Amino acid sequence: MNPKSLPTPDTYPLLLKCVRETLIDGQRRIDAQRVRTYWETGRVIQADILKNADRAEYGTRVIKRLAKDLNIDSTNLRRCVQFAKVYPDMPIVDGRQQFTWTHFRKLIAIDKKEIHWIIETKGMESEETQFKDRAATIWCENASSLTDKKWRYKKVSQQKFKELQPTNLADLEVI
Repeated sequence: MNPKSLPTPDTYPLLLKCVRETLIDGQRRIDAQRVRTYWETGRVIQADILKNADRAEYGTRVIKRLAKDLNIDSTNLRRCVQFAKVYPDMPIVDGRQQFTWTHFRKLIAIDKKEIHWIIETKGMESEETQFKDRAATIWCENASSLTDKKWRYKKVSQQKFKELQPTNLADLEVI
């Protein structure tokens, strides 16, 4: 039986509103807080690194030490620092956060030439797409300069990605 064809009591609209507010809006608030947390973490670490800029390789060492002391992967801390560098101001538009954390974290792959790729599949594009693409490109430039590893960004049509169904990075070269 189709759920839309089920008879609904008069209270259903109120139930729908409550569930939407609780679940959907709650998930948005959680993700917004996650973005704020990672941005603030990156900002605090970056400020400390800048204060100690006269000490060679301080940034790399302090991130490794924090990761060890906090029992977390140093990659997460590096992402936070990169995030704060790419967005020196918390990314808010019209009083609302622009993206979720998953928008900031994309599929990352490493090719045979040791280039780290951020690959984003894109279905529908809007006016904001060019800004997102530019932010990803800047992130890659900053990551390259901070880590001495090459980072690149590639946007792939979601339709072509589905048609191709790539199993490795080399498959994407034809797109």
